[in-house]
Amino acid sequence: MLLVTVLFYTLTIVTSATDTFGETKSYAHIVLITSPFYGHMIPILDFAKRLAVHHHITYIVSESKRQMLTKRGFIDESQTNLQVIGLFDDNNDDYEATDVHAINRIQLILDRMRKPLLRVLFSTSSSSVSTSSISRPINLIISDLFILPPIWEGYKRNIVTYLFVPNNLKAYLAYMDASVERVNSNEAGLDFDRFLHKTISLAKGLICNSMRDLDKKFLKELRHQTTVPGSDKPVHFVAPLMSEDFNQKQNTADAANIKQWLDEQWVKANQTPSVIYISFGSWAYLQGKQLKEIIRALKVYPIIWSLKPNLQRSISSSWINEDKHLLLPWVPQ
Repeated sequence: MLLVTVLFYTLTIVTSATDTFGETKSYAHIVLITSPFYGHMIPILDFAKRLAVHHHITYIVSESKRQMLTKRGFIDESQTNLQVIGLFDDNNDDYEATDVHAINRIQLILDRMRKPLLRVLFSTSSSSVSTSSISRPINLIISDLFILPPIWEGYKRNIVTYLFVPNNLKAYLAYMDASVERVNSNEAGLDFDRFLHKTISLAKGLICNSMRDLDKKFLKELRHQTTVPGSDKPVHFVAPLMSEDFNQKQNTADAANIKQWLDEQWVKANQTPSVIYISFGSWAYLQGKQLKEIIRALKVYPIIWSLKPNLQRSISSSWINEDKHLLLPWVPQ
């Protein structure tokens, strides 16, 4: 069994393929920061819950997304050692594949977070920019790969910092290869790429939402590509990150309706697997024509489709069989 021990100040975190965590006698205060994108918020929150078993954790997210996560059952405000702070950063839009141009606004979205985030982290007067403030000294900052200022500010203050990669190392390597290529070609508007490369050099290492055995090939590839930012950094694998808390408490109306619908399909299919689940994630964007082709191809099958309401409107109601097709704005995984 693979164990990776990370030592900093009075804290020891031991991670493995079976997700075991060790602790020292002293509690550490770890701050985790996420961008307001669903594929980032959930794994970082799940990692925060794991760490909260042994340490005091602060999880920081845009306030509108904090409310959404709470409504969907991901945040239990009574959980010991886990403080969730919402930033008043005006990131109130839905960034989950509702607009093909949303990806072009990433820099603006992140810029909105910068000032309130740094005030929460390092100022004694932060009540006007967040739902609550931080009262404990910070021992460690783990920041989303897109959220870079905390790494710089932590470095200045001798706080150990890590960058969190919300997907596997293969995806990280592909992204960084493309980023390096853009910088080398001197394309216009590459401030973020250059800033990212410099920031990675300041971080203690990378925390990757994957398993070492699955990414062994790509870890070796990263080590050989010395021009790729992070090639010389420790990489700690912490997957699988799954919200056990949430799985045990799925009592939302949506979850109950889905379960009832699945039970009905199970009976209709003589207790054989028969349902197709469709979800394209937070950033995949399909045009109306593509949506129609999917529903045309799967019309005769029972399906659950996690599809935003404005995209559902692209599909004619005549194509939907309510007995077989369950289209929902969000589906608990």
